[in-house]
Amino acid sequence: MPKAVIAKICLCVTLFIGLALVLYHWFGFFVLLFWMILGVAILDVIWPSFSMFGFQIPHRSRTGRSQIALTFDDGPHPEFTPKILDILKANQARATFFVLGYRAEKYPEIVERMQTEGHEVGCHGYHHKRWILKSPRLIAQELYRWLAAVSIRRQSGDFIWLRTSHGQKNPWLPWIAKKNGFKLCAWTKGVWDSDNPGENVIVQRALSGLSKGSILLLHDADGDCENESRMQTVLALPEIIRSIQANQMDCVTLSNLFNDIGDVQ
Repeated sequence: MPKAVIAKICLCVTLFIGLALVLYHWFGFFVLLFWMILGVAILDVIWPSFSMFGFQIPHRSRTGRSQIALTFDDGPHPEFTPKILDILKANQARATFFVLGYRAEKYPEIVERMQTEGHEVGCHGYHHKRWILKSPRLIAQELYRWLAAVSIRRQSGDFIWLRTSHGQKNPWLPWIAKKNGFKLCAWTKGVWDSDNPGENVIVQRALSGLSKGSILLLHDADGDCENESRMQTVLALPEIIRSIQANQMDCVTLSNLFNDIGDVQ
């Protein structure tokens, strides 16, 4: 075989190998980039206080004020929410209630009592459903439907606090929420009182490592079951409040905790 042909073959093979290596490395780069973006998106879904687009989703206050924000999800419940309101009133404590729209429609007098007694009402959605796969249009519809169901007195300026079921979201939810007058909120400590682990366990979980500026997540109802008992939370609440107050801290609403929205982190 002529040397010129051999040289051409060698040149073509060399170019082919070089091209293959370039494509392999570029393919590897794009695969890595894809998995990185996917990982960040998954974090955005499952980490309540994380936003891949940099939206502030507060999970505690950084002002140093001696305050704890009590929050309750999934209500109102006709039996347990009034008992919780009684305890809060007896202990001069305030809280934020993230209510479900369909339950607020059934028990508007409880929502009215919350606000009359100095508590704050936030949005937990109309139904207790996951928001992960909702499109921007469906998210807006959910918020509009909640607003139509709940008679709310805004205590936090131009927005209403929003906490989704289980804190799960998708990347565009913070933007849609802000556009429609809502602000997402997470929490510092989840007590998992929804598992009904026992009154003493709920108290221990709530107080363990609790510090000023924290947002404590409790439940006054069950988002998926109308008949689920929250009596353990009711029984645990007085001791939780007394222990917080004994440590020279006040139980306040989210808007009291964040007098300035720049104080969130």
